[in-house]
Amino acid sequence: GAEIGRYLTPVFGLGLEDRVAFNTTGAKTLVDQNHLALLSKFNLSNLFGAYPGEPRLFEVVAVAGLGWAHSFGLPEKIEITNAMTAKAGAEFNFNLGDDKQYQINLKPAFVWGGTGLENNHARLAKKNAAFEFNVGFTYKFGNSYGSANFVPAKPYDAAEIARLNGQIN
Repeated sequence: GAEIGRYLTPVFGLGLEDRVAFNTTGAKTLVDQNHLALLSKFNLSNLFGAYPGEPRLFEVVAVAGLGWAHSFGLPEKIEITNAMTAKAGAEFNFNLGDDKQYQINLKPAFVWGGTGLENNHARLAKKNAAFEFNVGFTYKFGNSYGSANFVPAKPYDAAEIARLNGQIN
């Protein structure tokens, strides 16, 4: 699988995740299933411990979102080809590198599959739930401040603002 995402604040971020599964249904296709999900992320370390100006060595993130799953080349025993999904889990992130631009991620989660989108009353089903545990690697691209992470704003300097207003006036 692959995920692309962005933190909008040090606490809240969004991610788009896509995963493919091979040899899970007995189908005669290369890819058996595809799962696409929009995830919201809440950095609990920054929410409860305040953002210290740079990422901590270890952070805990809560993850939740909705998605869509599709099964290809289904055998006769599986009747659902499209289904709504929901995901809830966590990320345990280890920040590495000089600017902490790399992460090793441990990602346990529960994923609930729906009863199918072919009928008019799609709903999530407990019998279609699964536990997953993924290990990942994240690279954080640099931002306009030259850092791979959030940069705290400079403190407000009233004397400098008064001096600049004097120049303008």
